[in-house]
Amino acid sequence: ACPECAPCKKGAPLWMATFADMATLLMAFFVLILSFSEMKTLKYIQIAGTMKSAFGVQKVVSVPEPPKGTSIISLSFSPTQAQQSVIDQVKQQTTDHDQKNVELQTKKKSHDYDVNAEVENVKQTLQEEIAKGQVEVYADEQQVVIELKGTGTSGEGENGSENQQGVKQGMRDGEQAESSDKQAQGQEQGEAQGQQVSQQSLETQGQQTSQQLGQVTEGTLELYSKVAQASHETVADVTVIDVAKQQQQQQEQQDQEQQQRLEAQAADAASDLAVVMSQAVSQGLAEVERDGTQVIVRLAEKGTFGPGDAKLNPSAIPTIRAMQEMIGQNQGTVRVSGHTDNRGIAAGSDFHSNWDLSSVRAAAVADTLRTILGVESERLTVEGLADSNPLNDNATAAERARNRRVEIILDVAE
Repeated sequence: ACPECAPCKKGAPLWMATFADMATLLMAFFVLILSFSEMKTLKYIQIAGTMKSAFGVQKVVSVPEPPKGTSIISLSFSPTQAQQSVIDQVKQQTTDHDQKNVELQTKKKSHDYDVNAEVENVKQTLQEEIAKGQVEVYADEQQVVIELKGTGTSGEGENGSENQQGVKQGMRDGEQAESSDKQAQGQEQGEAQGQQVSQQSLETQGQQTSQQLGQVTEGTLELYSKVAQASHETVADVTVIDVAKQQQQQQEQQDQEQQQRLEAQAADAASDLAVVMSQAVSQGLAEVERDGTQVIVRLAEKGTFGPGDAKLNPSAIPTIRAMQEMIGQNQGTVRVSGHTDNRGIAAGSDFHSNWDLSSVRAAAVADTLRTILGVESERLTVEGLADSNPLNDNATAAERARNRRVEIILDVAE
């Protein structure tokens, strides 16, 4: 028989092996947790500061957080659409780094539709508008062009310039009517102050003007809706051209250029007239200025009329004669308006009120323009405004003297 083996040494107890396995697994679990966590130094500093504050330690430490990656996924992107680069960098490759708008790396696909067929489809949708002459549809290369010929607000389009001229004429008529109403009221009521002139005619004219320039017709909205529907139904590129609006913009530009030319013409005329009348201007007998397209000559009462009198002084004839060249070169209306201060008429005067005095003075100057300068009667208009349109407050004698005047107004735009 075999001899008996030596007795085996006892190993670790069972409880120790089990504990070792558990400790190893727990360590692996901690490693996994640590790998998933984010190490933020700033957060630890903030927590430590909170603990120090709790224990009475006060110390402010400003620690800027250094930039670092917190994920293997890139979180930084270029603000533009460009071709990405192989190198890991925030700035991506572009064709030109200095250009304002980065070039998009895209390609346009070739047109896969028949533009003529699309034109016919659009014409079918807008056949009613085409029959009315409001729309014209045609092909331009690979685009469908829709021209709008009958759109715009009321008062625009083919009759826009005529309506604008009518509005301007109506406003001028309203101003003349207002002046006539003021003169008639002053002649009837004398020195009664605080009376207001009725503005009903001007308000009516203003309402008509706003309606002409600001309303959009229902037909225009329907036309725009049909054009939008036709553009949505076609697969081709659509270009909409508002011909009426373009014509309106061109007309407005032409009117603006014409207005600038007329204002420049009025400025030249006023400058030349100021040179011719320099002696009267320096003596305070006359004033020359420009207001838009109007040249205004103010004749002061001093040197033109006697106090409270409407007879023209012979010494004022040379001053009036100096305007002959300017009036002869322009064919506009010559408006003569008389003005007074707010003082009443002296006792024993031949005039009932300042309205009478201002009207007769304006008529005397207008008659001189007709007889001496040869201005046609059709070009002359006369109005007496008394103290309704002062240049200043009539607070001093000098201000009242400047308000007592006769204005000769020539509009070079007429």
